[in-house]
Amino acid sequence: MKGSEVIVELKGIYSKIFGDQQSSKEVIDRAEIDDLLEYLPPEEFIELIDEYLLEYKRLMKEINHNLLHKDAELLRKDLHSLRGQTGNFRAPLISEFLYVLELLAKDGEIEKIQKSIEPMKKVMEKFLVALKKIREDYSKI
Repeated sequence: MKGSEVIVELKGIYSKIFGDQQSSKEVIDRAEIDDLLEYLPPEEFIELIDEYLLEYKRLMKEINHNLLHKDAELLRKDLHSLRGQTGNFRAPLISEFLYVLELLAKDGEIEKIQKSIEPMKKVMEKFLVALKKIREDYSKI
């Protein structure tokens, strides 16, 4: 995928996450989370969320550091880790967005990632709000 195609792909995913046609759709598939919780006690799931939130902060610091130092390989690894951990919470559009950024890092396209970091932060903020809401819901069980 060429650089310009990747940017178009990112814009398309961003539009799906924030656009009108998806405004009522959650970024996390709650039905899949409910299915998952048939096998996992809510308190363990809450613990996973708490661990994710800590790891997210660490990874974002690493991502910002590696962007600043233009280290594409470490950036790719951090994006890959973030994508994998985010995918555990059944957020396919978020995972797809992070995968495209990971591809950019693999290709050494640091400048394109730098231009995409603010949209990524908005995407992740929407995900974190949804994740914290799920945490709140399941802590009442």
